[in-house]
Amino acid sequence: MIKNPEDLKNKRITIMGLGLNQGGLGVARFLAKAGAKILVTDLKTEEGLGPSLKKLKGFDIKYILGRHREEDFINTDMVIQNPAVPHNSKYLKIARKHKIPIKTDLDLFFQLCPSKNIIAVAGTKGKSTVSQLIYHIFKEAQKDTILAG
Repeated sequence: MIKNPEDLKNKRITIMGLGLNQGGLGVARFLAKAGAKILVTDLKTEEGLGPSLKKLKGFDIKYILGRHREEDFINTDMVIQNPAVPHNSKYLKIARKHKIPIKTDLDLFFQLCPSKNIIAVAGTKGKSTVSQLIYHIFKEAQKDTILAG
């Protein structure tokens, strides 16, 4: 289990699905800064991922784009699954077969976060409104509160 960012140094981590909507960008940046050896694999091509790739310029990240390769899910210490990747993906099944841990960016966050008092809001509509409401309720109750997202 990963308990602090130093545990990630030199770990081989495959990020499955970079995406265009911030999906894998945050976790890729975080892992790169922690010193992990990152491989990003995505079915989209370099052209299709242009905006995301520009945001990761300067980080030491290897890319396999336009396809996935089985070996990238075997020769790794961990797979980070983008939320858009189906759980029954052939490549995730390969990782499971080889006992490679599969995590999401949120799994990693919760492992590394020192506070266990976290409220997360997910969904397709209304996240900002609900988050603001929760924040103000806790602030009014004079609780130490941080709103992030």
